[in-house]
Amino acid sequence: MSLKIALAGNPNCGKTTLFNALTGSNQFVGNWPGVT
Repeated sequence: MSLKIALAGNPNCGKTTLFNALTGSNQFVGNWPGVT
């Protein structure tokens, strides 16, 4: 069984930063909408 979680929110509100912190990943982030 696998677990699926979604992060939804406004652009540039820290979703990718939270994802990186929780998973130990290093997804690219930028200070403009639409980067990730």
